[in-house]
Amino acid sequence: MIERYEFKYLVTEAMVPEIRRTVLSIGRRDPYAGEDGSYTIRSLYLDTPGYHLFWANGRQQRDRFKARVRTYPGKSAPTFLEIKRRTGDVIRKTRGVVSGDWLGLALGRRQPTAEEQRRSGLANFLEKTLRYHLEPKMLVDYEREAFASDIDSYARLTVDRRVRGQAVDRWTLEADEHRWRPVDIGLVADGYRESVAVLELKFERRPPRWMVGMVRRLELERRSFSKYGYTVETQLRQPERREPPGPSVFLDSALQTQPLSTSTA
Repeated sequence: MIERYEFKYLVTEAMVPEIRRTVLSIGRRDPYAGEDGSYTIRSLYLDTPGYHLFWANGRQQRDRFKARVRTYPGKSAPTFLEIKRRTGDVIRKTRGVVSGDWLGLALGRRQPTAEEQRRSGLANFLEKTLRYHLEPKMLVDYEREAFASDIDSYARLTVDRRVRGQAVDRWTLEADEHRWRPVDIGLVADGYRESVAVLELKFERRPPRWMVGMVRRLELERRSFSKYGYTVETQLRQPERREPPGPSVFLDSALQTQPLSTSTA
C-alpha cells in the first residue's frame, strides 16, 4: 500500500520551466521517461451503472475511491489493477501487478496465480469490483513529466498535459484514435481562457520545505481536480462540445482554492 498526501494545482506553461528547475535542483527525472522527459499513461476507469464513484468525487465526499486499470503505452510494462482511496487529504493506493491475462483475472475467468494471490492490492481490486458491480466507463490518456526528490524519504512532483478521454462500455485498454475527446481545462483570466497543466505534489505527512517555497514563490493556489470527473463531464454531459467543458460540479470544485496544509480537508 502507498499512503501519502497529494496536492494539486493548475499551472500555466510559463510556470513549468521554474517548477522543473526547482525539483531538478534537489532530485531527478523519472527513469522511465522518454527522450522528451515524459511518458504516456492510460487508465480504464470503472464505475457503478449509476456512476456512484463519479458523484462521490463531485460532491467531495470525505471517504471515496476510484477503481482503474492502468497501463503505459509504448512501454514494456505490466498492467496495474488499482484502487485509489481518499479519506480527507490522505491518499491510500493499492495496486495489483498482472503480467499476463489481466482481463481474464478481472472478469473472474481465471484464478490468480500463487504469486498474484500474495499481492493484497490485487485482492482489494477484485473485491471492490465484485462488491460494487463496477464496469468500464472511461479511457483516460495523458502525458506526464515526473520527478522524485533525492533529499526526502518520499516526495514526488508530476506535471500532466494533454488529458483526453473516450467513453467505453467494454473491458479494453485499446483506444479508437478517432474517438478521443480533449479535456482542455483552462483558467479564465482577463476575459480569455488559457490552457494549463496539472501539477501534483506527493509527499508523506508534511510537504517538504522546497515544495512550500515553490508554491509561495509562484503564488500557486491549491485546487481540486479529477481527470476522471472532467472526462465524464466532457463525454456525457456535453457530448457535442469540442471546447473545454462549461461550469459544472467539477469546474466549481476545481476553482475552490485550498491552503497548503495537511489539516485541510
